[in-house]
Amino acid sequence: MSRRKQLYNLSNPRDVEQVMALLEVTLSDDDISDCTDTDADQDYAVSSDHNSSSENDSDEEKIQSNNTEDNYFLGKDRKTKWGKSRPMQSVRTRSHNIVKKLPGVTGLGKKEKSVSGCWSLFFDNNMIEKIVVFTNKYILKISSSYKDPSDCKPTSLTEIKSLLGLLYGMGFLHGGRMNIQDFWSTDGLGTERFPATMAFRRFRFLLKCIRFDDIETRQQRRESDKLAAVREIFEAFNGNCKKYYSMGEFMTLDEMLLSFRGRCGFRMYIPSKPGKYGIKVFALVDAKMYYTYNLEIYCGKQPAGPYQDVSFKPSDIVERMCLPVSESGRNLTIDNWFTSYDIVAKMKNEHNITIVGTVRKNKKELPPHFITAAKREPHSSVFGFQENMTLVSYVPKRGKTVLLLSSMHADDKIDESTGEQKKPEIITFYNSTKGGVDCVDERIAFYNVARNTRRWTMVIFYAMLNIAGVNAYLVYRANDPTSQDGKNRRTFLRKLMFNLTEEHIKERAMCKFLPKSIRSAAKRISGLPEEEEQTSDGNKRGRCAYCKDRKTRYSCFKCRKYLCLEHSAIMCSDCKNDM
Repeated sequence: MSRRKQLYNLSNPRDVEQVMALLEVTLSDDDISDCTDTDADQDYAVSSDHNSSSENDSDEEKIQSNNTEDNYFLGKDRKTKWGKSRPMQSVRTRSHNIVKKLPGVTGLGKKEKSVSGCWSLFFDNNMIEKIVVFTNKYILKISSSYKDPSDCKPTSLTEIKSLLGLLYGMGFLHGGRMNIQDFWSTDGLGTERFPATMAFRRFRFLLKCIRFDDIETRQQRRESDKLAAVREIFEAFNGNCKKYYSMGEFMTLDEMLLSFRGRCGFRMYIPSKPGKYGIKVFALVDAKMYYTYNLEIYCGKQPAGPYQDVSFKPSDIVERMCLPVSESGRNLTIDNWFTSYDIVAKMKNEHNITIVGTVRKNKKELPPHFITAAKREPHSSVFGFQENMTLVSYVPKRGKTVLLLSSMHADDKIDESTGEQKKPEIITFYNSTKGGVDCVDERIAFYNVARNTRRWTMVIFYAMLNIAGVNAYLVYRANDPTSQDGKNRRTFLRKLMFNLTEEHIKERAMCKFLPKSIRSAAKRISGLPEEEEQTSDGNKRGRCAYCKDRKTRYSCFKCRKYLCLEHSAIMCSDCKNDM
């Protein structure tokens, strides 16, 4: 076969006809034959035209690739593209952060106008009654180790409320590190309300015995749940926090560290926290009002059972904590431990929640140009845009970069109020909303009810009391902003202590066997009229109520019956005061 025929075979006449048909050009048979009967020079010319067209195509591809690099930043994964200019918007303003439900108190919480009523929204009677039942079961279990049955009497609803009231009183007086006995001191250091409410020994005994689950079935439940000792009470409290308040458009998700150095299988060490050792709790908080909406305890990998599949990956925690406010149009501010490209996209697309958060530099979706600060001037910013996401790299000082990812912002605006620092609006917004959980920690620390303890369950219980105090104050202020009891949290907690202890003080004021000084204080505090005590003459004698043939001057301090020494029991004044 000749060279001419080989070249002709490379261009089939039928193929030429189809191409020309597409170009809407009609060729005759003679034209087709002319194309197939050309000489070698023409064949060479055809081949040279083909080479030139391929070169032109490669040049166009290079130009197109250069244009792509000019228009986009490419991530380290060589897949994620970030536009250098923001995409065109079809609407004037984006439809995000439009809250469907107005923020504030909701449901039955709107009807509560009293201090104790607002607090009872979070610690309701059902929760306290369960604590009473569980505590009495434990008291019954250990009662055999006590010689005197009066030392381990079962507790009641009013007594547990008074116990909680005294804990709030200790926090109100900034006595978290004081010796408990100092509050019952009679040398002027203590306060009158503490001994009028409860004896010191009884208070210490209840703190030792208080329980939040059934002690008889705990071991079985612990085989499938590390949080079995507090699960029921904690979930009830967490549900109440979500029931009576609707958060604003800006939320903060961060971690709390409840200081604890005792034995606990999921105790954490976080050197950046003041306490360093403790139990980590994730909290979802209103970024403006500092209302704690959702809580979750970090307990590590759970054993086989109903909680085995609970994952503590950052993305799973973000999605699980925000599930109660899904499709609400709110914005969430998080730090770089939670932030990732995937979770920002997922929360925006599936839950209609925007996210603003700092980003770690090891994420594969980040362009290398955003990470390095070389050859970049201080206070300069670089932006990358996607359809529903904006990435910014800011240089606060030479050699350092700060990366933030936002699905809320869609522009490259600089906050003019920052002056020479020229901070982007994304950064100033993040700074204004990132401290929600930290502000709650600060409020808790100022009037902290926590006591030194070796039981991790008590650490969580104290945290619940602290959060209930903050949340109840916000509800009370929202329902009655002009009340004098809610003008500040100090006044609110003082009134809360009085309300929780009032009923038990009235009961003690009517007890005849208590010392006169305590009964008088209890009546004076509770507002009951003080009656003069009938006292008998010390020299008067009477017959013993039991043996009838002996006269004695001793009588029962409760029922006033005459008793001889054989039918009486001697008790010191300290034990008598502790009854």
